[in-house]
Amino acid sequence: MAGSFYSLGHHLLGIEGLALLRSAEQGDAEARERRVAELLEIAARLDEAPYSEPREAPGRHAAFLASAPPVELVAGYAAWAESYDQPGNVTIALEEEVVHRLLAGLPPGREVLDAACGTGRHAAFLVAHGHAVVGVDGSAEMLERAAAKVPGAAFLLGELDRLPLPDRSVDAAV
Repeated sequence: MAGSFYSLGHHLLGIEGLALLRSAEQGDAEARERRVAELLEIAARLDEAPYSEPREAPGRHAAFLASAPPVELVAGYAAWAESYDQPGNVTIALEEEVVHRLLAGLPPGREVLDAACGTGRHAAFLVAHGHAVVGVDGSAEMLERAAAKVPGAAFLLGELDRLPLPDRSVDAAV
């Protein structure tokens, strides 16, 4: 892949790379190994759809992010909640169409977990397609937006490694 070609797979490798750095910083060896496995899986499939789908490179966004001072995770999402869904969020633009295409194939009537639901954009899609949804996020500010956006879903404050749900309580997860 030469030149300035940029794909969904490249973007996901970057996100997973950042998650790998966070897990290393937190000293979580198990999480680190999961991230490495995910990176290897994505890298091995860069030539396959949906990973091969071309995207516009982040450009100015990447330069801005590289120059921005680090922000603690919870504080960062709290500050981002108000503007997260506004046009210009490159992460949303790159992954939402692919994720929604995958979710559209889920038979209606399922109980679905929207893990790290943020402002509820996937939860809204799922509810509109006939699913019962519970969203979990670590940011109270994001959950407040989600609850306002998707009154037909349940939203819980929680961590992804300790979900506030009973085992086997959902049929699918995003």
